[in-house]
Amino acid sequence: MKKQYKTIALILALALLGIFIAQMNWLQVQANLQQVGWRFSIVLVITGIAYAMASTAWLLCFPKSPSQLSASKLFVYRQIGETLTTINPANIIVGESAKVYLLNKDGVDYEQGLVSILLSRILIFLSMIGLFLFLPLALYQTGLLVEMSLAWITGFLLFIGSILGIFYSMIHPDLLLYKGISTLNNKLRFSFIHSSLPKLRHINQLLHDFYQQRKIQLFLAFLLSLFHWIMGAVEIFFLLQLLNLKITLFGALLIEVGVTCIKSMGAFIPGQIGVEEYGNKVMLSVVGISTPSVWLTLSILRRTRQIIWLLIGGVLFLFVYKKL
Repeated sequence: MKKQYKTIALILALALLGIFIAQMNWLQVQANLQQVGWRFSIVLVITGIAYAMASTAWLLCFPKSPSQLSASKLFVYRQIGETLTTINPANIIVGESAKVYLLNKDGVDYEQGLVSILLSRILIFLSMIGLFLFLPLALYQTGLLVEMSLAWITGFLLFIGSILGIFYSMIHPDLLLYKGISTLNNKLRFSFIHSSLPKLRHINQLLHDFYQQRKIQLFLAFLLSLFHWIMGAVEIFFLLQLLNLKITLFGALLIEVGVTCIKSMGAFIPGQIGVEEYGNKVMLSVVGISTPSVWLTLSILRRTRQIIWLLIGGVLFLFVYKKL
């Protein structure tokens, strides 16, 4: 997306956020923050556990496990990469390039590093979609779904089938993902897809080879990626409990799924500024929490957590690059 469009979208998001904030009862927000107090440090621990799970999943995504790497080292590299992704206008390009560079400095060849990063990203994406498997339970627990109609069951089964189909196409020896996109592009004729087909074929082949050689590691990496997302729901559950608001873990999971979807639609905005806050507001209303001060308190706490981890990533960045 062109830079001016990103700027316009960011300004609109901030303007919308400003309108909401202008209507706040700041005394109540301050009281809410004081109520959380020192227990906010537990939120940082919850996030750290989520990041550790994602780092361990990444370690399992290497075609050959390098002896010089560990989950703790990849935790540092991942935090540096995610920090650069968040604060840089080029987003994921800079963050992932930093990871490849750091891996290469550790003696990991470029292709192996790229495969691990690519596979890790794919599993993070698929596990995020996998959260939707819990959606019916979450909707039922929160009272938003009283009974499962035929349309609901059909849609849910089609959704599961689509996820399994995408995964199957990635690991099939006939490289179905590549062939499917290639066939589709023969009809649509998009030049940017056509130029990417050789790379897509190579990626599809690498994914198939990895699955053939390391099935158990792939499954474990997917589970860890899934639990990495679930920890986000645990964070929301914990914060709302601190604010004396009754919510189930499934309700918190529903909020996390919704906010994640809304954030993905505004992924082109740096740090999803304004988008995440609006997502918090919308999803809290969905589960019946419509007090304005609550969503702002939740947004402030989650942003503060993000900033602290970004600062940690910045410190790690300076330390590691100075050492190299």
